[in-house]
Amino acid sequence: MSKHQRFTYAIVAFLILSVLSACIGFVYMCIDEISLDKYENRSYVLYSDKGNVLAYTLSDDTSSIRFKTTKDDVSDLYLKMLIANEDKRFYSHFGVDPLSLLRASFYNLKNQSVGSGASTLAMQVAKRLTGHKRTYFNKVKEMVQAVYLTLKYKRDGILTLYLTLSPFGGNVEGVKAASLTWFNHLPNTLNSSEAALLTALPRAPELIRPDKKRKTALYYKNEVLKLANKANVITKEQLTLSLKETLPSKRYMISQNALTFGNYLFNLKKHELNLKKHDPYFIKSNSLIADDKEIFSSLDDSLQIELNNLAEKFEHTADKNYVLSAIVLDVKSHQIKGVLGSSSNEKSSLCLPFRLRSPGSALKPFAYAYAMKKGLLHPNTILHDNKNLYGTWSPNNFSRKFTGEVTAKKALTYSLNLPALEVLNLVGANNFSKMLNLHEDLLKLRHNKSDLSIILGSASISLYNLARLYAMLNEDGLMHEFTYQKNSSANLTAYRMLTKDSSRAVFEILKETPRPYLYPEQKQISYKTGTAYEFTDALAIGSLNNLTVAVSISSPYNIKGNTPYTGYDSAAPYLFEILSKRKNETLSKETLTSPLLSTDVPLALKELNLSNQSHSFNNEKKLEITFPSNGQTVSPDSLGKIHIKTKGQSGSLIITINNEQFEQNYFEPKSEGFYSITVIDEEGQTDTSKFKVEFN
Repeated sequence: MSKHQRFTYAIVAFLILSVLSACIGFVYMCIDEISLDKYENRSYVLYSDKGNVLAYTLSDDTSSIRFKTTKDDVSDLYLKMLIANEDKRFYSHFGVDPLSLLRASFYNLKNQSVGSGASTLAMQVAKRLTGHKRTYFNKVKEMVQAVYLTLKYKRDGILTLYLTLSPFGGNVEGVKAASLTWFNHLPNTLNSSEAALLTALPRAPELIRPDKKRKTALYYKNEVLKLANKANVITKEQLTLSLKETLPSKRYMISQNALTFGNYLFNLKKHELNLKKHDPYFIKSNSLIADDKEIFSSLDDSLQIELNNLAEKFEHTADKNYVLSAIVLDVKSHQIKGVLGSSSNEKSSLCLPFRLRSPGSALKPFAYAYAMKKGLLHPNTILHDNKNLYGTWSPNNFSRKFTGEVTAKKALTYSLNLPALEVLNLVGANNFSKMLNLHEDLLKLRHNKSDLSIILGSASISLYNLARLYAMLNEDGLMHEFTYQKNSSANLTAYRMLTKDSSRAVFEILKETPRPYLYPEQKQISYKTGTAYEFTDALAIGSLNNLTVAVSISSPYNIKGNTPYTGYDSAAPYLFEILSKRKNETLSKETLTSPLLSTDVPLALKELNLSNQSHSFNNEKKLEITFPSNGQTVSPDSLGKIHIKTKGQSGSLIITINNEQFEQNYFEPKSEGFYSITVIDEEGQTDTSKFKVEFN
């Protein structure tokens, strides 16, 4: 081989390598342009157990309604119509259709313009992911990107990206969001006319919008239908009927019947995703398969509608500082079936069932059950509803009346305060709070200390966990975790909190709690109410068969309103309305034989012996109210306040003034007259002072 030939071969080889390098570089450049950010920034969506949207967010990037949509979410008719119109050889090529490309090239050369694009679905996806403008050079890049996307994500992945990212007018993106916006239903039931409009819209969404460009929209919809008929996707009869169908004239609002609960879950999801992003050991899964922003919940559509109707009903006459919230549990499936986070998003966007609030007296049943579990109490044990039970401390019942000797059963059904304090004192406040918090932190104690005041509402617990406690009574003492997920793969935890007989005894006692005036005949609901100090929370929690419901009327920011809401008068009617309307399933329970379920009282438990209690009521008192003293006449200061002074207390104080509880050491009298102050410290010491207020 001559020197000249070797030189020529070297030049040719160099040129070939240069061309190959350039091609490889071009391919890498094209691939590097692809970003799934648009897909990953899609909306968070909460779905009901039937797949309907209950709440959503706008996309993180462009504030669009962009719901993840897969081929399983849309009707077969729509898919066939889409492929027939947009990419008829979709299942036989690898992202680029050579025949369509040749046809489009011939057409464009002949007409000296870019009139036919030959874009496959994969090429359209590439354009959405890169944001390319329409040029010949970008078209070439989209071909490379389409092949890469098809090889990497397969055809199902291409469909997921197209169905999720395609524009449909305004801020609506994706077929699911479009179907809900334009037709008010999910895309799995699209008819021929609807499917045709959604096939046509992404071509020029603002020029084909049916609410603004009706003639243009009708023309393109009908063209899609004609081509679908020609491709044997629809029959001649279907074509004739579909051509006559009218277009939607407005956008529908996508309903959000669980908005506050949805936002609560979305924030949990965001936190979870952020933790994963910063976890060096986290292996990212195929993001097209993972439902990172979709929550398929156990919530019931019809129940959510009922809860929202109750919210509207409440808001008609509600105090401006108060909202209604509720949660519904199914003790058979251990699923959350309904959540009303707040009756008014304007007043509060917090999901209140998952916030710590005062339970009022709603913990009383568990003190009784705990005493029964310990063998210290029977439903017919005589307790003492006496004004002077705690020396001079007079905490009073809600009714401010006293009944003297009373059975434990009657004391609980009428929610008497003094017998409840007697029972808690019997078992020990510390032991009681440890029992509740043994396996998980259910109860948040004030200053992390347990005292007798927890039975009157000084501690905090979420409405959700309070509902779980009452569900535990319904399940004979077995405390369960409840899930909001439709198909939860996680094993739900469960543990025994109380014995079967102590739980059953208290559950049956609560069936005798006085009924709200609108529901005198509803005898099977086992329930209890609670009212927090200063009326900031009014609660009612109860069970009927497989359902346990908790309702709360709360001032989310603890601003006392003008309406004194109470558990019995205000919250209980909503509880009974929910349980009475809902279809429920009978809960099968085993037959129990126990002294606690008999009317006969063991001799040792006939009456609670005060002298045997751990707290001695006859000990010399150290706690004393020094101002205002007993019998004194006092006047408010220049700010209208009367400050309470004490000595000898142990820890913090609970203060009640004329049966209203306060945490501050002063009060502002509204009128002249006689007042009674009672204080209790963390050791159970008490003192009372009765005095007269006169205005200067």
